[in-house]
Amino acid sequence: SDRPARGIAMLNSFDLLRQIFPEFASLEAFQEQVELLQKFLDATPQKLRVRLAALLSAMVKATHLAEVQREAPEAYGNGLNTVGQVLARLRYSRQIIEQVILFVRERVNFKDRLSTVELKKLIGRLGYQNLDDFFSLLLAEAKTGVCEFDPVWVEACREKSKGIIDRKEAVLIKELAINGNDLLAMGFAPGPELGRILNYLLDMVLEKPELNNRQSLEELVRGKWRQ
Repeated sequence: SDRPARGIAMLNSFDLLRQIFPEFASLEAFQEQVELLQKFLDATPQKLRVRLAALLSAMVKATHLAEVQREAPEAYGNGLNTVGQVLARLRYSRQIIEQVILFVRERVNFKDRLSTVELKKLIGRLGYQNLDDFFSLLLAEAKTGVCEFDPVWVEACREKSKGIIDRKEAVLIKELAINGNDLLAMGFAPGPELGRILNYLLDMVLEKPELNNRQSLEELVRGKWRQ
């Protein structure tokens, strides 16, 4: 729809939001934000997973506001669990459920002024295929004043992430210049230690992309584990 806000307004006026989303829509904090939510939804691209994430992230934030008043710091976690239950009850596909939960989780945990390393970790968690939709979600929220983020900064963050990708900087373990087989060839035994080493190397490469070559990574391993 070109105007999803109209549908939300109608559902809410007939008290149907409470019937469809009883876990969230009955919250006073959510009802106070319905008008902003309508503007937010109208600003999102016409993609099901993005609009569901917009709607449900607003509901999770309302849950958080309600729970904070009761001093329940686990509110966000409870809200995220409920998102999955709601979507499953509404019979969305597993793929849609997983994508929406991912977007909502990253949205509620997103913070202003990400460092370059934090941005790379975000890219790794989201996956390249989800990055543009996630920033579209954030940008729609920022432009409509639903969140505290400056839309200019969100757009700059999106462009910065594109630069990281264009430069082919590693954000995932599988993008490192060495892998588990290389560590076995260096004399390490199979087991959890291989994962710890690769995670360490990824942390180093996130900080210094120029280290992502076989020689530098092997030197790092030998220097720390003395093989």
